Parts: sequence; C-alpha cells; structure tokens
Amino acid sequence: MRSLDLAQLQKHLRAQILGRGLLAGTLHGLREHESDAVLGLARDGGWWVLGATDAMMADCLRSIPMSRSDTGAVTLAALTDTGANVSLVPTLADVDTLDDVDAVRRECAPASRFARATRNVSHAR
Repeated sequence: MRSLDLAQLQKHLRAQILGRGLLAGTLHGLREHESDAVLGLARDGGWWVLGATDAMMADCLRSIPMSRSDTGAVTLAALTDTGANVSLVPTLADVDTLDDVDAVRRECAPASRFARATRNVSHAR
C-alpha cells in the first residue's frame, strides 16, 4: 500500500523531487488541523501523495484497488465517506512503471534528486 502517515511524509518527501513550497503547504494543512487528510491526485488517475492526521483513517483504503485509472477518485470518495475533511494538493505525474520516469523527470528541476537518480534511465518503447 502506498499510504504514508505524517511522520513518513515529512521524513521521505521533504528533500525529494517536490519543491519545498508544495510540501510545506501539504504539511501545514495537516499540522494546523485545517484538513484531516491531504490527497494529491496523479495524472494517470491514481494518487502520488496521501497524508492523514490519524493513521486509522487509512483503513478505508484496504479495499481500494491501486494503480487503476479510478484509484484517485475512489480514494477521495472513501476518505470523504469517513467524514474526513480532505484537501487536494496539485495534480502531478507519478512513477508507477519504468514508462513513467521520463514524464516525471521532465517536470523536475534538472538538479533535483529524482532527475539525478534517473538521469541514465530510459525506456525504449
């Protein structure tokens, strides 16, 4: 499962491919209890980030199939059905398969960790 709690989100994403402004805004909503959860939908219909103030909130995700074109919409519906106040953060491309790497890398700053780590990765179709 790809869900993350607040501590994991802070630890693993703070210095990753996203700008500090996007992460700061995402975390601010959770820290200040402006939202019970934040969800970043992915362009392929899934989601790239999910944060929640209560890890038990993620229990509703157990029955949601991942990596499908409706995963994001079904996740949002499941969270809101629990009564959670969900804030959406910007929609981005995410990496589910090797085919996704080039599209995500193009959206990153050339000096970003993701761009550097995947510089020599390509997938010929």
